[in-house]
Amino acid sequence: AYTKPWQGIPQLNFGEYTKVEPSKEEIPGTQEIKKCKVDELKSGLGSVEIVAKILSVKEKEVDVGGKKKKVYFGIIADETGKAQFTSWHDFNLKEGEVARITGGYVKSWRGIPQLTFDEKCKVEKMSSKEIKEVNIKKYRLWELVEKGGALDVEVEGNVIEIKDGSGVIVRCPQCNRVLFDGKCKIHGSVKGIYDLRAKIVLDDGTGAVNVIINRALTEKILDKNLDELKKLYDESEDKVNDMIRDTLLAKKIKVVGNALRNGFGTTILARKIDKVEIDIKEETKRLLQEVREVSTSYET
Repeated sequence: AYTKPWQGIPQLNFGEYTKVEPSKEEIPGTQEIKKCKVDELKSGLGSVEIVAKILSVKEKEVDVGGKKKKVYFGIIADETGKAQFTSWHDFNLKEGEVARITGGYVKSWRGIPQLTFDEKCKVEKMSSKEIKEVNIKKYRLWELVEKGGALDVEVEGNVIEIKDGSGVIVRCPQCNRVLFDGKCKIHGSVKGIYDLRAKIVLDDGTGAVNVIINRALTEKILDKNLDELKKLYDESEDKVNDMIRDTLLAKKIKVVGNALRNGFGTTILARKIDKVEIDIKEETKRLLQEVREVSTSYET
């Protein structure tokens, strides 16, 4: 016999040369169902039961073993957070519905948990009252770093570094990679497309993450559009980067976006950014409270 994966699940295969005979050994019972909240989903969990709201659902056709098969994917959520899902069976899921999904398993993509289920699983439509209001999940950075990845997170922290690769950049029109000396490492010399971004490091005292800020948000932060910034870039490549440093470095900001885990740690793809005005008195109270909590934990 031999094994190979199918849809992320090990599959046992045997043929005419495989020997099969009865065994007196006892087989352990099936895995117990584990009831979870969305923020408890972790790669490797099996036999999961979850009650969640369907925030989005889409359909696509894929090739499985030379045959066309429909697969359904989207976002589920409860009051603890959001996650991706993939269904290999049409359960007629609709956006806005609440469903209890029993028997699914969890894998992850770049740290973001993904619930997968098929026709062997049980899906029941539930009352919308089963789910409390779905909000953006707020994290301390150490929590997010420990978790690795998550959808729709909110964090606050101080900008401690503006990374290389910020400012005006030029991308390959075919693969969107950043060009270096007018060349794409895949497509060679090409006529690039100008773009804009900021790459920063955010620290809240408990941990640090990378944040990538797209063109639209960077234009908003700098109060200039790409054409205006390109003129400055043509004069000197440092001018735009200096503007980003003057605007963001050592400032406290709030970031909302998706957090991904890669070889460089945890990175947030920002969807929204706001500067945070610091209330000195409140910040002092908060820091003193944290010191007390740390002191108490050491004493106990």
